[in-house]
This record gives sequence, structure tokens and C-alpha cells, in this order.
Amino acid sequence: MTTPAFPKRGSTRLVCHTSTAGSSARQANCQVAVTLSLANRHASLPVAYRLYLPKAWAEDDDRRAKAGVPEEITFKTKPQIALEQIRWGV
Repeated sequence: MTTPAFPKRGSTRLVCHTSTAGSSARQANCQVAVTLSLANRHASLPVAYRLYLPKAWAEDDDRRAKAGVPEEITFKTKPQIALEQIRWGV
């Protein structure tokens, strides 16, 4: 499981929140994803990808509506998302 962070400018982008951006260890506005990949010694293939929805976003109906976040998408921790991906991949 990996949780890549994609630095973004501004705080109105879809699920943008303050997080550590990549290897720089700096705090920045980012979109964070949880991914699952299958790998062998030759290659790595991503098989699951989900943007992380921060709790502040999950609880803000106006922000969700403006960004078009579907009602069925709820707050889950990154480990919870990862476990769902692993169970799906087995």
C-alpha cells in the first residue's frame, strides 16, 4: 500500500488538505491517494486507487456538493481504505 501525495495550490480543489508532500517532508496542500499494486521483480502494476477524503471534507456538505463528492463516499482512514483494497485484491 502506498499513499502518494500530489501537491496542489489553493484549498478548494477536490479533497485538498494539508499533508506532507512527497519526500520533502514539508507541509503543503495536497490530494492524497491510497493505492494497491501487484509487483514482481520485473514490474509493478497498480490495481486499486482511491483519493483519501479527509474527515473535514466528509463532514462539510457545502464543500462536498461544490466538488461533486457522491453521498456514498464516506470518511475512512487510510488504513481502512488499504484493507478494503487488499480484501478486494485477494
